[in-house]
Amino acid sequence: RASAVPPAASRRDRPVARSFRPRQDPSRATPRPRPTRSPPLPLPPLLFARSPQEFPAHESAVNCLKIGRKSAGVMVTGGEDKRVNLFAIGKPKPILSLTGHQSAVECVTFDRAEEAVVAGAAGGTLKLFDLDAQRAVRTLAGHRSNCVSVDFHPFGEFFASGSLDTNLKIWDVRRKGCIHTYKGHDRG
Repeated sequence: RASAVPPAASRRDRPVARSFRPRQDPSRATPRPRPTRSPPLPLPPLLFARSPQEFPAHESAVNCLKIGRKSAGVMVTGGEDKRVNLFAIGKPKPILSLTGHQSAVECVTFDRAEEAVVAGAAGGTLKLFDLDAQRAVRTLAGHRSNCVSVDFHPFGEFFASGSLDTNLKIWDVRRKGCIHTYKGHDRG
């Protein structure tokens, strides 16, 4: 008995969808262009020394450090000796050693232009250091406990600090004070 329904078409006989692309031989495929990236910043030659070199950074423990984002060639450190030291990466001696805190320095950061440093201390105070003047230009009080984190806003006129008092504060460098306090964290 012959049926009126034609047999199912094989895969080869089916029409090809428009979005289908036949597989290409990988050896014949043209490589996709890779996105262009800016060339990496050159690193100081001492970073490639064959054996690690040790330099004294502070008279006692180093509590924090930050590498400058603009040049990637400087770093600032804070320590138990209440000092903020600025180093050229790979050089054994600090470029600057800034004083003024009454307790151990717990956090440090550069501004975007690497012209200023903010350092937070165990006593809760923050100091804004002008690197050209080589001195503290502002002392900002407001935290009741250790200031453990600090970072500049990308525009440079503001910075934020976090403390074990469970508060986060936003500071305005131009107004010379705190402009916002965020409360409600359970722990510092």
